[in-house]
Formats: sequence, structure tokens, C-alpha cells
Amino acid sequence: MNHRALYVLALMLIFAIPIMPGYAAQNPYFAANSYWGFNSTILTAYPGAYNMPLTVQVRYIGPVTLYNVSLKLVPGFPITPARGQGNVTLFIPELTPGTTITMFGLFNVSPKANVMVYNESVSASYVMISPYGVVPVSQLVNYSLPVTGFYGVKLAGFSTYPTVIYSGERAGELKAVLVNYGNVQAQNLSVSVAFHGQLAPLYSGSNSAFIAYLPPGQPINLTFPFSINSNEAGTYSSTIVVSSPAGSWNMTVPIEVMPSANFTLSSESYAAMNPGSSGTYVSLQVENSGNAEAKFVTATMLFNPVFTPYAPSSENPIIAAESINSTLGNMLPGQISNATYVVSVSSGLKPGVYYLPVLISWYQEPTMQQMHQIIEVPIRVSPAFSLFDGSNSTVLIIAAVVIVLLAVMVFLGRRRK
Repeated sequence: MNHRALYVLALMLIFAIPIMPGYAAQNPYFAANSYWGFNSTILTAYPGAYNMPLTVQVRYIGPVTLYNVSLKLVPGFPITPARGQGNVTLFIPELTPGTTITMFGLFNVSPKANVMVYNESVSASYVMISPYGVVPVSQLVNYSLPVTGFYGVKLAGFSTYPTVIYSGERAGELKAVLVNYGNVQAQNLSVSVAFHGQLAPLYSGSNSAFIAYLPPGQPINLTFPFSINSNEAGTYSSTIVVSSPAGSWNMTVPIEVMPSANFTLSSESYAAMNPGSSGTYVSLQVENSGNAEAKFVTATMLFNPVFTPYAPSSENPIIAAESINSTLGNMLPGQISNATYVVSVSSGLKPGVYYLPVLISWYQEPTMQQMHQIIEVPIRVSPAFSLFDGSNSTVLIIAAVVIVLLAVMVFLGRRRK
């Protein structure tokens, strides 16, 4: 063989020039599939899910052995790598036909994803040796990514406590039953209630709640205390708002406030009161200023440090204690009834206006729910031994007596002279 032939043969070996005419190169073929989970655990992905384990299986079908194979997951919408999760790659020095490679990573699913099957891909780069030489190749291997999970929250029922709320009550509770109607577990739900009209949260935070997990089909009971800032009856709509990484849901709840009786102090009368006085009568007139009839009304004087029920030492204390109750019967709207109490005043008081608390109790139709209300009766306590404790006529009488005494003293003085 001459030198020229040896040179051509060397070039053929170096550049892998085909020496067998009619040879057809065969392209390598990959197939891939995926599932949410790891090993035997299968999960369902849903919009807004995070830190979801994703397993991708890449199978090399053939037909030739590949070298220096690099595989890399190429995440596209709707998935992104979880926090702290870098690129998911794998290197195989030699890959023979029929081999399956498993890749694993953690990913978040966009809240804007739809419930459907998406197409994702794996980037594969490798070296193949063919009759034409050492050939580097890159290609994308597609696989299907299912996002078939979803969850949603709806109102399964609601009630109030008390069951019937009447005007004049100061507070109540909204009890709501929420249920997840989806096929996956809902997570990180923030629930709040927007009270409208005369209703407001009873205290800061009483209108909000947090639900960490809510499995599908499982109801959860929530309670939201609220205050009633008016004596007006009416139906007030409130809105329950549920927010989550996957979306939000609004539910409207009507809260009805029924008409009720309401009591106000029409007038009061009493004799002069001094610190330490006892056996003084206090009369008051109570008016039903509400919009409904009150049944079986009673007015009870409440014990307090200033005024106590008067009880003579000769009287049975049990009988004396009964004197703090006055039965007013049934009272229609606008009707006025009287109540009278005999009281003692605490000694050592400074002059001023003090309040006698009276508890009004009644039953409210149609549920005959027992209702309570406190009214305060203002009573002035005057200094002891004051000439101005009584009426104007008493003052005039005392002045006249003083004038007569002065006249007598003048007359006696003249006689002595």
C-alpha cells in the first residue's frame, strides 16, 4: 500500500467516514411519562399546590448504545421549581437500549393553572458513534403532566345564637358550616366575615379564622361573635370570604334582627335623701318604647354600695328581700307602668347624683325568649341637716320662725329697760 492510500485510510478512521456503502443511520428514540408522588405514593396536583413531588421516568428505546448522556427537566407553565430546588439533572456515562431512568424533583403549581393535562419536556444530550463518526446530539423528550385536582369551599349551612335575635340585644354569634366540595385537600384557608349595617365584630379578630387543612367532603364549624349597635329591627346581610392560594369564594348570609320591647325611664320621684337615711320611697315610671309587646314584665332593684333595700329589724329579712321586685305584667308598645321601692342610703356619701340600677326582665314573643335590660334611676343625695333639703314652702316656714324668734327677743329686751 502506498503512502497516499495510508493517508486516506487514516482520515477515514479519524473522521469515521463510512466504509460500507448503503448504511442508513438509525436515530435514538426516547419515551417519558410522569406522575405526582414518589415511589408508591400517588398524589393529585391542583392549582396553587406547592412542594409537590414529581417523578419523571425516561425510557431509552434504542437502537444503539449512547454515551455521556445528560438528562435535565425543563419545567414550563404551570410548574416552577420549589424553593431551594435547583435544576433536576442526571448523567449516565453509557446508556443501553431498554434502560429506564427515574428523575425526581419538588415543584409548585401555579394558582392560575387550569384543571387539564399539560405537556412538559426533558432535555436529553448525548454522544452516539455511527459509521459517520462521533456525533453529539441534543433533543427534547415530551411527557404529559396531569393537573386534575381542584378544591372549592361552599357554605353548607348557618345559624345564629340565639336562634332568634331581637332588637335591643347587644351581641350574638354567627355559626357557619363550610365544606370542601373538591377532590383534593384544601390548605391555608383564611376566612373572614364582613358584617354590614348595625352589626360589627364583637372584638378585634372575632370575624376571622384560619383553616390549615380541609379534606374533601369534610365540613367544618366556625363561630363569629358580633355586636349589635342599634335597637332597630331589620335584616342585615353579611359576607363570608374564604381566601386560599387557589382562589377565593364569597358567600352571603342574612342575619335577621326581630322587633322587641325596649324599656326607658319615663320619670322618677322620691323624698329628700341624705347620707345614712333609711325608709325612703323611690317611685319610677317605666315605658315600653320598643315595637313589640313584652310579656310578664318584672322590675328588680339591684343591690349596690349606695342604695340597699330598707328592712326594719322587726321584719322578716326574706319578706323584705321580696320588696325589691315589682310585677308590671304585660306591656304594649308605648305603655307606662309604675314601680316603687323602699331604700336605705349608705352613710358617709358625698353630696351628688347617684344611680339606682333596676333590672327589667320579660319574655319576648313569639319564641318567649327571656330578655333583660338595665335602666339606671338618677337620685340626688343632699348634705345632712341642710335647710335646703326640702321644698320652697319648708324654707319659708323656717325663715318665718327665725323672724318671730328675733321679734320676741327684741320685745323682751325693751321690757327689761
